[in-house]
Amino acid sequence: MGSAFQKYFQVGDVIDKQYKIVGILEKKSSYLDIQLNSKIVSLDKQIILPMIYQAKEWGGCYVNHLMFSTEDKSSVDRIKRIIEKYDFKDYNIQKAETQISILKNDFYTELSFMIVLFFTCFSLCLFSIISMLLHLIEEQKTEFGIYMLCGATKMDMCFTIAVPIVVLSIIASFPSMVLCNSIFGCVLQIICMLLIITIILAFPLQYWLKKPISELKKERK
Repeated sequence: MGSAFQKYFQVGDVIDKQYKIVGILEKKSSYLDIQLNSKIVSLDKQIILPMIYQAKEWGGCYVNHLMFSTEDKSSVDRIKRIIEKYDFKDYNIQKAETQISILKNDFYTELSFMIVLFFTCFSLCLFSIISMLLHLIEEQKTEFGIYMLCGATKMDMCFTIAVPIVVLSIIASFPSMVLCNSIFGCVLQIICMLLIITIILAFPLQYWLKKPISELKKERK
């Protein structure tokens, strides 16, 4: 049991007629929670229960170890003696550098996967939107030609094509801008939004501006 329970319980007490207290942890005892978030967790208000074998499996792996951080060799030797005393079969003692290296490798692996996944989805989304705009231009070229006969210019049609994309981009980015806690973050989001809008509109608008006027008279099939 953690040191916070020392004034309520003593070594040898039995809880619920099932769990016997075999020891009280020293004050400020802690461990590295490698399973959840890799943070140092205090054990002062924790109760360590024996793990039933059938209950050890969780998420396809075995939660059967704790990570203690210490630089005192005598503490490591004492832990070894406790392990031998209670006959814990599987244990491994590693240096902090080794553990940090493992955590860094895991982090970079997950980060690389997320980056590849992000750019793959991002590229597919851009390709879909650009294809949709090109299809829209082809489908409505007759209508655009009628507008131009009424006095509109190609630049006016560019504005008509671009407005829905700009409005949708602003609506999609607005919640994250509101929730952002820093001006730098908002500015960065605005820059990214403008960059994405530019990438989306660049090719369709160029395609429209280069389209001969004579093609606008053709009927849709």
